[in-house]
Amino acid sequence: MFNLAFLLQQGPSADDIQHMIVAMMAILPLIILVCLAIIIVPFWFICKKAGFSPWLSLLNIVPMGNLILIYSAGLCAVEGGAGATDGVSAAVSATAAATAAVRR
Repeated sequence: MFNLAFLLQQGPSADDIQHMIVAMMAILPLIILVCLAIIIVPFWFICKKAGFSPWLSLLNIVPMGNLILIYSAGLCAVEGGAGATDGVSAAVSATAAATAAVRR
């Protein structure tokens, strides 16, 4: 605690800044991997249980991909009843059906 107060009073030197950046660069990839695992693993089980390909859970890595996954799974469940055997084609067909419904 005293080191932080001392650092804030005096201002960090160039060597201190370099050491902080190196420490952050070592820890940040681990934090990112943990966050990705926290997001992808539940979606993996949800996709598998819903009858979709579990690999669709990797859509969560893409920005807004989780919304695409959730809406396409919801539309497939409404239109087709039970889950589809091929999740990718089902998601694409559900998105196409939703687009066609909007155009009408």
